[in-house]
Amino acid sequence: TLRGHRGAVNSVDFGKDDKYIVSAGEDKVIRIWDTNNYKINNTLKGHTREIHVVRFSPDGTLLASGSQDVTFRIWRNYLM
Repeated sequence: TLRGHRGAVNSVDFGKDDKYIVSAGEDKVIRIWDTNNYKINNTLKGHTREIHVVRFSPDGTLLASGSQDVTFRIWRNYLM
């Protein structure tokens, strides 16, 4: 069990080579988890409403998110 979000989690995805997990939901925050220790690697903020979907690009260089705020964001350099 990974804890860190406030509210429901709406979307989860595994990154390239399963090194990272990304999650997002009602709290308007994207969290990136390191699968080596299952701790939060980074937290991304920018959406103003609930996030419905988050996905890694196939090559792992980008992260995409879509929100109820009617925006779609592409995140680069999302790892700490």
